[in-house]
Formats: sequence, C-alpha cells, structure tokens
Amino acid sequence: MATPNADRLKIIEVWKTDPIEQANDDLRDVSARMRRVAEINRRVAADLGLEGETAQAASARLDGLASSLESRAQKVDKLAEIQGKAVESGRKAQTGSQEVQSKLKHINGAYQMLGGASSADPVGSVVQAKARAEADAARAEIDRQAKKVLHVLGAEAHALIGSIPDQPESVPSSGQHGVPPDSPKAERGIGKGSEQAGSPGGGSPGYQGPTRSATEWYTPKNIG
Repeated sequence: MATPNADRLKIIEVWKTDPIEQANDDLRDVSARMRRVAEINRRVAADLGLEGETAQAASARLDGLASSLESRAQKVDKLAEIQGKAVESGRKAQTGSQEVQSKLKHINGAYQMLGGASSADPVGSVVQAKARAEADAARAEIDRQAKKVLHVLGAEAHALIGSIPDQPESVPSSGQHGVPPDSPKAERGIGKGSEQAGSPGGGSPGYQGPTRSATEWYTPKNIG
C-alpha cells in the first residue's frame, strides 16, 4: 500500500537549518548596529551646540532618522524571530517524519517475515493474505499520522508568513492567498509559473506569499 503523505513528509528530513540560523545571527547584528546609530543620532540632536530655527530643524531631522532606524531594527528583529520559529516548526516535522519512517520500516519488516510462507500452500496463502491486510491497515494509520504532521507544519508556516512585517494589504489576484500548502489546489501548482520568476511574487515588488508546499524548504544564498 502506498503512503503518499509519509513520502511527502520525508522530504523535510534533508532540510538544513544552519544557513537560516546563520542568517538570523546576521540579522540580529544588523539590528544592533541600527540601534547604535539611532542612539548616536539622538545624542547629537540633543546637543547640537546651535540655536534658532535651523538648530530645531536639524534636531527634528536627526530625531526622525533615529526613530526610523529604531522602527526598522524592530522589524529586522521580528524577521529573525519568525525565521527562528520556522526552524523550530521544521525540526518538529523532521522528528515526526523520522518516527513515521521508523514505524513503516518495522511494519514492512514484519510483513516480509509473516508473508514468507509459500502462496502455493493453502495455509501459506491465508497467512500471506492476513499479513498483507494487517500491514496495509498499519500503513494507512501511519500515513494518517504523517498527514497530521504535514497539516500542523502547513498551519504553522502560514501563521508565520502572516506575521512577516510590511506585507501589502491587497490580496494577490492569483487567488493563492489563504490556501494551505497541503490542499489539493496547492498540490496542483496554483500560483506557479511566471509569478515565481525573480523575486517572490513575480514582477510585483510586494510580497505575494508562498507558492510551494510547506515541505519544500529552501534558504536564499544571499541576505540583504
């Protein structure tokens, strides 16, 4: 009996988290530097050594730059936090897949042992049929377990994507918005094609959301 959900889940076992964790360290470093620059701007704005409207305008400008830097630093921290949670979610799915594969290996081994009787022997034929039925039932249950892991992974991935800062308010015209990655529509490849070329979302500069299964993990080679 086929186990499509278990096969699909197994893909995530080769996913490497090291590049994402390194990227998160880099993001936190960038955030800390932005905050240091913002702090310097505020100190300068508070003590320009000038008076009058020009001094007030310069001070206001420096304060505004500091506020902008602090706001951007918060968003960078948020992105690192989201990626960290994505790593945790992926690792849980990896553990779930390992459990599923271990159970399948056990079931397949047991079936081979019980199904070793000769089919030419009436008793052996009965043993084989019973072993096959029991093995198929066990595989079906294991595949349902894999499906649950995929569902949790997809739900967590979409929740994290929805919390990414600075997303456009408009809904993508493709209709992909809100479709879970393990749904039939997603499996048929809705949203793929020309829209995936270049940056996320195709020609639009805004973020369009994922067009892949939650198990198709990847990490950009370059950050920034």
